[in-house]
Amino acid sequence: MLSRVLLFKLMLMSGVVKIQSSCPTWLQLTALEYHYATQPLPSSLAYAALNHLNPFVQRVSVALTLLFEIPASILLLAPSVSVRQLGAKIQILLQVLIAATGSYTFFNILTLALAVGVYSSPPDLKFAPSVPTWVQTFFCYCFLAFCAGEMFTIGSLTSEHTSIDLQSVDTSILEHVGLNLKTGPKITSQYISTFLPRIVSLALFYFVVCGMSDVLLPFPRSMRSAMKSLWRLFFLATTLYVSCGFLLPMYTLTPALRAAHIDDPADIFSKIGKHSYNKAVGKFGLTSGYGLFRSMTGVGWEEVRAFTNNKKYGWAGLPPSVVARPEIVLEGLFDDKWEELDFKWKPGKLDGKPKYAAPYQPRLDWQMWFAALGSYQNNVWFISLVDKLLENCESVVGLMDIRPDLREKMDKGEMKMVKATKYQYDFTRVRNKWTEKIPNVVFAGESDGEFGRR
Repeated sequence: MLSRVLLFKLMLMSGVVKIQSSCPTWLQLTALEYHYATQPLPSSLAYAALNHLNPFVQRVSVALTLLFEIPASILLLAPSVSVRQLGAKIQILLQVLIAATGSYTFFNILTLALAVGVYSSPPDLKFAPSVPTWVQTFFCYCFLAFCAGEMFTIGSLTSEHTSIDLQSVDTSILEHVGLNLKTGPKITSQYISTFLPRIVSLALFYFVVCGMSDVLLPFPRSMRSAMKSLWRLFFLATTLYVSCGFLLPMYTLTPALRAAHIDDPADIFSKIGKHSYNKAVGKFGLTSGYGLFRSMTGVGWEEVRAFTNNKKYGWAGLPPSVVARPEIVLEGLFDDKWEELDFKWKPGKLDGKPKYAAPYQPRLDWQMWFAALGSYQNNVWFISLVDKLLENCESVVGLMDIRPDLREKMDKGEMKMVKATKYQYDFTRVRNKWTEKIPNVVFAGESDGEFGRR
């Protein structure tokens, strides 16, 4: 039960916050046109996906991500084993795709473990009614299709969706565009405020029924069986308490939920729940909310005049998908010449092919991604990194991929200074009919770097 509750919470909150953030890339279903290049540690498959999946496929992929994370997560709480297994399969597929295109250490493995646990969970009730599996599966697909119809609309872009004058746009650039998100932040919050309490209440009620049936059936007829029943009752109560702790952060998703279930002074149960939640988070860190990739980073903007009659709209009738990944490059001064000090995993080298690091966690390369999004004042460890490089600290230098000739000079103390420069980095592109329309695109083989440009 706990694995189902935790996975449901993880996936639902991850999907909802993407829409609630009002990030244009999620609302316009263009997030993956940036994500493959702007995630912390892209893989070689991310480079291939960025170049070989056309814009329509990219937007369908974003739509499926939102569909899998929000409506499909409800299937994980279903009483039926076959329905739960379908929900688990969907989450397993999503995690495999995420893991293939990026390095997120053990995150995907841990989420897969939860999904596998849900998939392999036994029936809750010993005397459950039998419904053919194909009927349950059919209604699950009908439910997902209904949710997809409520969330998305299929068709050509209109001025209602883009707020632009389509007569000023070359219609040939719209051939890959036909999928739009209907449920914005306001509608999503309304849905969550309405349905989440009902779903959670039904799930907890069902868990209580299943637990009590396990406690009372068969009825204890001896001291030994009575003790077993008491132990099961204690286990049920503990499980329900922990489940409520897992679910409480979900009630902070919308102001309406917070007011009704967290801040209501008349609700004594909410008082107990709020106290337990604050204590668990503040002291023990047992439960928290999730907001994976709430807003897309590395989004660049260009003034595009070729197709939009001097208006600021891009090659697909939307703000152009221009990647501007902030990237820090370190250089050392050797014999009055600046030489780059390369890292092992993160993008930066223009001729460096993206590598796959998971499940290994290259902490330095990972932290450099966060440092590039902020300033050195908020990343004091970065000052220490530069200092250790100047001291030629072996444990720090060993974390990097510095050329052997430069390592030799560093061992001799010939590196006099280190400087850090922040660039806007992007992958090179493979030439095709949609990448040719990206503003200021650089194609592979036509620049100094085979895989990157800055």
